[in-house]
Amino acid sequence: VNDILENGAICQPNGRWHHEVLLRPGNKVWTLGSEIRSVDIDGNNTLQTGATIEEWDTAEGTVTRLISLFDILDPVHDRTNDSSTTAGFFWEGSQNQYANQTEDWTHSNSLSILPDGKILMSNRHLNQVIAINSDFSGVAWKLGGEGSDFTFPDPSDQFYHQHYAH
Repeated sequence: VNDILENGAICQPNGRWHHEVLLRPGNKVWTLGSEIRSVDIDGNNTLQTGATIEEWDTAEGTVTRLISLFDILDPVHDRTNDSSTTAGFFWEGSQNQYANQTEDWTHSNSLSILPDGKILMSNRHLNQVIAINSDFSGVAWKLGGEGSDFTFPDPSDQFYHQHYAH
């Protein structure tokens, strides 16, 4: 299937799956997907790739988007210099039609479920780990990066480009 840019999403309805697979109760599988949206950053209209969490119901054969980071983070303010990366990342379209055109805003790379039901997600290009509310209503807290709910009194305690948060 060709990727398409329609209604703000790529690979309708679930983006390209990558990095993570979590087996869930009821024959369901959660995975990271991606979405591309056009975002105005400093007066420039740019295509931004952001992570999604997708749920595949293996019994029903359906895929449901549980959340998009575009809906709970701000691609204009929640970013680092690495969020502007346009080459060398895993997703550039099924036929490379978006190569060097989209910025890899979040580069999310891991999911896990916390004991309280929150979803822990690592966002490499934001230098940040976030906890998403178990009902997907928003961010419970941010560790590292822009708008962190925690401080690092010793700068050497900060982390950058983390890959797996658990």
